[in-house]
Amino acid sequence: MIDQNYFKEYRLSLGFTNQGKFKEFLSAKDVKAGVDYNYISSLNERMKKLILKLDEVTPGILKQVDIDSFISDNLFDVYNKLKDNNILPLMNNQGRRPESVYFSWMRGYIISVYFLNHLSYLFDVNLSNIELIGDDSLLEKDTFKRTPKADIEITLKWKAPSFYYYY
Repeated sequence: MIDQNYFKEYRLSLGFTNQGKFKEFLSAKDVKAGVDYNYISSLNERMKKLILKLDEVTPGILKQVDIDSFISDNLFDVYNKLKDNNILPLMNNQGRRPESVYFSWMRGYIISVYFLNHLSYLFDVNLSNIELIGDDSLLEKDTFKRTPKADIEITLKWKAPSFYYYY
């Protein structure tokens, strides 16, 4: 007769004493795919094209001085740091593949760095007054954190006036 004990005996005969572990085995959720570096290479090329197109439409005064060096420093060098420090496998978010999370993160990172010149111009501050303060350290996987902390801090020349409201 097939009843609850039958399934338990069947599970035990397969070597699983824990029902949860058996379900995990059947669903293969414990099998982790490696990072597909060929795919990431294609994503990096797409990001390079994105930055080149962005630079084409950027007004002259705000363009990167040397777009090839910018891409090398802020895309390929950053990617190599992430890879060398074994951070890429940690880039997952609610089950998304590391390659997808990497592309989203890198796109946000490189676009924000690209627009530092724009922020400098907009806020009339020197580039040295703009600091990257995010929690994404590329040197160690223990310090690469996903936090809601802002990525950029701008020290303004002027102090915003204080307003007091009386009711």
